[in-house]
Amino acid sequence: MFRVSGVVWGLSSLLTAQVSLSSGTKTVDFKPPDLSHVQIAPGGREEFTRAKALAEKGEFQSSLPLLEKAHKKYPNDLEVLFWLGYVRENLRDTAGALKAYEAFLQKMPQLEVFFRVGLLRLEQGIFSDAIPALQKAVEGRPGWADAHLLCAYALHTTGKSQEALPYAEKAADLDSTNEFSALLLGEVYFAVDSFAQAEMAYREALRRNPSSALASLGLGKSLLALLKPQEALPYLQKAAEKLPDEVQAHYYLGLACKGVNRIAEAKSAFEKALALDPTHARSHYEIALLYIQEKKTAQAEPHYQALQKYNPKLAARLAPLLGK
Repeated sequence: MFRVSGVVWGLSSLLTAQVSLSSGTKTVDFKPPDLSHVQIAPGGREEFTRAKALAEKGEFQSSLPLLEKAHKKYPNDLEVLFWLGYVRENLRDTAGALKAYEAFLQKMPQLEVFFRVGLLRLEQGIFSDAIPALQKAVEGRPGWADAHLLCAYALHTTGKSQEALPYAEKAADLDSTNEFSALLLGEVYFAVDSFAQAEMAYREALRRNPSSALASLGLGKSLLALLKPQEALPYLQKAAEKLPDEVQAHYYLGLACKGVNRIAEAKSAFEKALALDPTHARSHYEIALLYIQEKKTAQAEPHYQALQKYNPKLAARLAPLLGK
């Protein structure tokens, strides 16, 4: 009744907004690797130093040609490779940044570079490549909150929620002010059917940000899973109001209304979910059940037909109720 596929909400955009280098921002605890022991050829020092100084000031476009020139002269130089990747990343040249970072890692394992590779792979949606890079960052710096957070997200998104759990717990513990780590922890707990723990995590997310519609949605669905529809209802009403384009907000609101016997409101919520996503099988199933309970099989029939296309297993559950 309560399982949904994938990560509810757009946690991907929320997390990458927090830790990416868009608009020249750095992660909360990001620091360039210490390469002070690496020597560049004397003839390239002045040019590279200017390029690095420009990058540190956020003048990436001006820094790039100097770094590319230095890279041509010294293709194996680690400092040049790192800063070339860093500048390309800020200029949204993901492929170019990865090429520089991965060339760096072939010569020297470096935690910050593993992290950057993991982040870029997440932004590309290549989670299988992101996971090992982020795990290396976590292993090398156990106190790195963002690395734990993104590693948990990558594992959870690939269906490995049980493996994601210790990373998510650590991320939430390391940063007691970060709403997103508490949200992700709640999502991971929910995915492994630990609904009471999910409730606690979402309440913590609300404590960190009382206006969070995402936390309200998570808390509401957790309370539903704990068979507390009356308690869930106000949180889901708030979520649906603040997230009018979120299918899951309306779907779970429909379940809560159904649970407290507010049938007309339940139908309305499921209809809103279907208006946003006509393929949402669970909403078709739930509204069909309501019509069947009211002995309005004609109204249930279109939803049964939709389920035959979108989710034959749910359609098979309805079939005997419709005399098929």
